[in-house]
Amino acid sequence: MLTLDKFEEASEKVKEVTLETKLVYSDYWSQQTGNKVYLKPENMQFTGAYKVRGAYYKISTLSDEERAKGLITASAGNHAQGVAYAAKCYGCKAVIVMPTTTPLIKVNRTKSYGAEVVLYGDVYDEACQKAYELADKEGYTFIHPFDDLAVATGQGTIAMEIFKELPLVEYILVPIGGGGLATGVSTLAKLLNPKIKVIGVEPECFMAQDLQHDGLTQLIVTRSMAERKAKMIQLGDAFIAFPGGTGTLEEITEVMSKVSLKHLEAPCILYDLDGYYCHLKALLDHMIASGLSSPERQRGIHFAQNLPEIQVLLS
Repeated sequence: MLTLDKFEEASEKVKEVTLETKLVYSDYWSQQTGNKVYLKPENMQFTGAYKVRGAYYKISTLSDEERAKGLITASAGNHAQGVAYAAKCYGCKAVIVMPTTTPLIKVNRTKSYGAEVVLYGDVYDEACQKAYELADKEGYTFIHPFDDLAVATGQGTIAMEIFKELPLVEYILVPIGGGGLATGVSTLAKLLNPKIKVIGVEPECFMAQDLQHDGLTQLIVTRSMAERKAKMIQLGDAFIAFPGGTGTLEEITEVMSKVSLKHLEAPCILYDLDGYYCHLKALLDHMIASGLSSPERQRGIHFAQNLPEIQVLLS
């Protein structure tokens, strides 16, 4: 059960592995909406996402015996790295099953935290089934990405931090994938202020899988991933592309195009981790040299080598 006591416990626990992500006031969206709009930059966490919160708190609730058996999960990215890093902190074995289509940089990042990576299947569901099979065979403890109350409690600590900085917050917007973040944030927000409105943004295809959380005040349903992207672009104040595959490239290039055409006044930042986007940067420079673009048109498109550089660009 999700209780205030558990959220308070989790909030203290996750401080051991998380960075303080202070709210960032958005001049642009505040002016556009006539409200005071703040961003919670969880992409600044050490693993690049909020997922480490749920993974670390979940692992903290396990017994020594459960941790000693080893941990296993299925993920194509952020949860994988969260579990791998949290397991490393606890000194226990972690096995991560990832789809064969997972970008190599995400596989390598997960391995860099000491996890054993098993590549299996073309999609998440196939990888997840394999993880369950390995858990049964080897006796590993399975850490679900979102369908777990302890994981949701860990993710919900974001709401605790929002309330401490902004006690009179009236609305919280939450993106929805599996639903763990929305579950934790909306539950804790309602416990702290029953009148608060929590709005979730989710693709329509996820609705069919019944992945939405009933505690949301408002759920924005999109008919496709393309429409979801458009909605997030509409609501976003800054756009940061971490190393990813063709989907990430497709999403960030649309933002780059809008920034170039001055249809979007928001920073577009590519996290050039280990030179991942160096060839894209070279291509943009080549466009300028060929007369097909210009420094003025590319103003607002940035390449950052590390997280502190991203923080400077956002300030």
